[in-house]
Amino acid sequence: MKKSIECPYCSEVCALVSDYNDVHLKGKTVSVDFLSYQCDSCEQSFTTTEIDEVNLERIEKACRIWDRKQKISNVLKQKNL
Repeated sequence: MKKSIECPYCSEVCALVSDYNDVHLKGKTVSVDFLSYQCDSCEQSFTTTEIDEVNLERIEKACRIWDRKQKISNVLKQKNL
């Protein structure tokens, strides 16, 4: 994944940035560190197919972690811990 690419809107150089956002999915809310390219010149942000795939993997991982935490919490409640 490139650290910078040419902006498709204005042809200036765009930097790869990350930003945490909340994702609401199937009754869950998880915080995910999303990647995107940000152009300082025209202030547009966008992703590529490669970045979309990475972001989806991050969402899936965050949901798996959320599920595990819920299961652990339920077990602890059942055992009154």
